[in-house]
Amino acid sequence: MVDSSHPCDEVDLRADRMVAALLLVASFVVLGVVLLDRRERGRGGARASAIDLNSASLAEIELLPEIGPALAARIVESREKDGAFRSARDLDRVRGIGEGTIERVTPLVECVMPR
Repeated sequence: MVDSSHPCDEVDLRADRMVAALLLVASFVVLGVVLLDRRERGRGGARASAIDLNSASLAEIELLPEIGPALAARIVESREKDGAFRSARDLDRVRGIGEGTIERVTPLVECVMPR
């Protein structure tokens, strides 16, 4: 218990409570933003910025989960050698890409057919 005999002690206590309340509110705001972002991603929000397998650069392809520089290079090589990808399923023609990787990247990619 604070000895309220000194007015500054009461002001300090109020300030401490105010800071604690503001931190709590800020925490709830951040949590809300994170949860909304996850919910949007779960709804396919990532489709708005899908990576086109038929035109993406090496650097863009490397942004995909489990795709490093060597695998990205093989994807581009396959695109140049074997033609455009019609769907993410066509990634199975690239050495080193398995079913699990295809499932993880499918919501993140699109295949726009070149003209």
